Amino acid sequence: MKKNEKYNLLYRSYDSELSPEEQAALDRLLQSDDDFRNYKRTADKIFSDLTVGLQFSYSPGFPDMIVQTQPEKSFDVKKEIYDEMLNRVFLKVSFASSIAILLIVVINVLFFNGFTINELFFIEDSTIEEVFVPHLSQEVYP
Repeated sequence: MKKNEKYNLLYRSYDSELSPEEQAALDRLLQSDDDFRNYKRTADKIFSDLTVGLQFSYSPGFPDMIVQTQPEKSFDVKKEIYDEMLNRVFLKVSFASSIAILLIVVINVLFFNGFTINELFFIEDSTIEEVFVPHLSQEVYP
């Protein structure tokens, strides 16, 4: 038996019951190979340490408590709270945006005696090429 196969057989013995032939092969390996026997003792210790505390049971009445809960009702309450918070935030943001736009319009009217779309957003009269590729512009800046 290959080394890999004997370890796979050992690991499978922890997960499920082996067939009688496989159990006999594992027993023969354990009797004939001292290193493998020591490895199994170490693996047994690790397996028992890992499985301690995994045995648990639910308290009496737990399934009834799960059945009686109504997650839909809880979801509706959370949805109402979320909608209310979203409305509050939207109102604040929309109010602040409206004030900012109004302020920009007033500044443009007062200082520029009217406004165009470019003036409204403080955009210079320049082409895309002049903005993104300055060395193509006609003016040379020092």
